[in-house]
Amino acid sequence: MDDLSDMNLEKIKLWSIHALKVFLSKRKADVDGSFDELCARAFSAWEQQLPVDAKAECKEMRLLGKYSAKLRVDGGVLPDPMMLKSGWKGENAGMNLWPSIYITDISAYIDGTSPSAVVHKLMKEYK
Repeated sequence: MDDLSDMNLEKIKLWSIHALKVFLSKRKADVDGSFDELCARAFSAWEQQLPVDAKAECKEMRLLGKYSAKLRVDGGVLPDPMMLKSGWKGENAGMNLWPSIYITDISAYIDGTSPSAVVHKLMKEYK
């Protein structure tokens, strides 16, 4: 998407929806609509040589930085969940892998962060 010197509609149709929305948002264009509408709008913006809005580009870079930071955990980088195509488990299969959590675990957590009256009430209302 970097080289836009010889752009045409067929090349724009090879872009992802995300790439189209980024291209359009940086030029203050509407980012709603079907894939074909976004392609047509992006090609039109390219033909009209709409300038890149510096504020929109800074906002996009800031958001991308925040998103990337959320994927960094304990010195490693997690895979981007929006890019995963396989390896997902359904809710029922995934819940079987969750650790067991008991009322004592919850009360111990709350005891460390809340007054003892809340813990007492929690234990009293537990059914």
